[in-house]
Amino acid sequence: MTKPNVTGKDSDFGHWLRHEPQLDSSKGFRATDLDLLWYCADGLTTAGLYMLIEEKCRMREMDTWQARRFQILDENCKADPYYRGFHLIQFEATNPTDGKTFWNHHEITVEDLIDYLAFKRTPPKKA
Repeated sequence: MTKPNVTGKDSDFGHWLRHEPQLDSSKGFRATDLDLLWYCADGLTTAGLYMLIEEKCRMREMDTWQARRFQILDENCKADPYYRGFHLIQFEATNPTDGKTFWNHHEITVEDLIDYLAFKRTPPKKA
């Protein structure tokens, strides 16, 4: 049976997908969303750089099947010289100002987060 959306924030299409018997997960179908395709659009020396980011609040982890799907995306993007990787950002609570922040399981500061998102510094690799 298709897993209900735990956030309760399904779009109308997402709700339809989760209730369409022909597309049920028992038939092998899965859906996951990617939180951010983060990129620098223009005007800077970092124009064109991008990264994929999955965000988790309250220190949640990705499900194994979700991490595997994102690994496929990551592998397919690696040939692009503008690609700066797939990253997991975890918040102790809900954002960088209400608790600790972790980038690929490494604790970081708000300043680190800003630098990584501005492509000023290379973020830590996966732990």
